[in-house]
Amino acid sequence: MLYVFSALFLGAAVLHIATRKLGHWQWLPIFVPVVCSALATHANIASIASYLSLGAAVFITLQTQGRWRALLTWLCVALGLAIAVRALPTFSAIGPVANQELSVLSGAWAIYIGINKSLVGLLLLPLVPAGQFSTPFGARPWPASVWLALILGPPALGLTAWLLGAQWDVKFSAFALLFALANLSFVILCEEIFFRGVIQQQLFAQLSRRFSSPASIQLALVTSAVIFGALHFAGGLFYVGLATIAALLYGWLYWRAASLWAAMGAHLGVNLVHFIFLQYPLPA
Repeated sequence: MLYVFSALFLGAAVLHIATRKLGHWQWLPIFVPVVCSALATHANIASIASYLSLGAAVFITLQTQGRWRALLTWLCVALGLAIAVRALPTFSAIGPVANQELSVLSGAWAIYIGINKSLVGLLLLPLVPAGQFSTPFGARPWPASVWLALILGPPALGLTAWLLGAQWDVKFSAFALLFALANLSFVILCEEIFFRGVIQQQLFAQLSRRFSSPASIQLALVTSAVIFGALHFAGGLFYVGLATIAALLYGWLYWRAASLWAAMGAHLGVNLVHFIFLQYPLPA
């Protein structure tokens, strides 16, 4: 089940991007996971309506321009956030599909198929500009600074967390591969679309009308990182601080590489360093 839904959500994201030039057909890869998720969770009408409302809001937003588009984009963000935090009826998670005792310090960890956040991310994906999906070897190769940040950023953040008080807890196992797949499919995909692809991008678009390009980039990056960190409040102030620092890395990579994939790669690297080398999860 984990492999099926991971392929479904990640494949839907890739297919949507590949079919953007086909007009309304680009929505098909997005709504297939919605239908499959509704069937798998025996969803009720109210929860289905939540996701269809978000999809409709995004569709209408894409038909507008100027101030109306900016206003409707923030409405989509608010609606997506309401669904993600379950303030509206949503689909249930499936699972646990795998669990394991990680270590004496970290305890047990279970993996769930988090359909809810993943669907929010997919439904917001059409709002991410087409130019923000560059690949390492495409028409716009990633600069050396991006590769350096991708390689050194995650271990540097892990070391920072340890120096600030997180406990060292090395735990290599095949379970980390399942964690990586689930984390990428059901957490990172949604969070990077939401915070970098939509919020940071929209902040930059609006701030660039009032400030110079460097200033608007920096303000958008920092503001989206602070919002990202604040929404990790359930983990406590220490976790909020670490999440904010990590989000600065993700946001910088998103801007420098013009690529959501670069931000997702760094996000996965940071989460894997945390999972393998430090106490997981961090105590609140």
